Amino acid sequence: MIWQIDKSKPICPQLAGQISAGIASGVYKPNEKLKSVREIAVEAGVNPNTVQKTFELLEGDGLVYSVRGTGWFVSDNPEITAKWKNDIAKEKLNDFFEQMKLIGYTVSEIKKIVEEYKNE
Repeated sequence: MIWQIDKSKPICPQLAGQISAGIASGVYKPNEKLKSVREIAVEAGVNPNTVQKTFELLEGDGLVYSVRGTGWFVSDNPEITAKWKNDIAKEKLNDFFEQMKLIGYTVSEIKKIVEEYKNE
């Protein structure tokens, strides 16, 4: 995975977002072992403690689980993954609508643009 980290923003939520997106999209399969904390830290250029905290947050959300002495694995609960995917979609749509409103579009104009885009 190519990590996209903006050092001017909190890193843990960025890592969590990228890993959860990978889980939701199927890049990471149920029960798949994830790279180690150290491997991700080196790849992303961040502190291992930040990666550990990220995994703990994702574990709290039910997206990953740990096996002592072995590592971190993707959850095999499809309901949690589906809910997370839906939550990500809603968040992205909300961001999109807020940005469009900021540049002066009404909801009906946004819907028209989406319909035109969908039909291309």
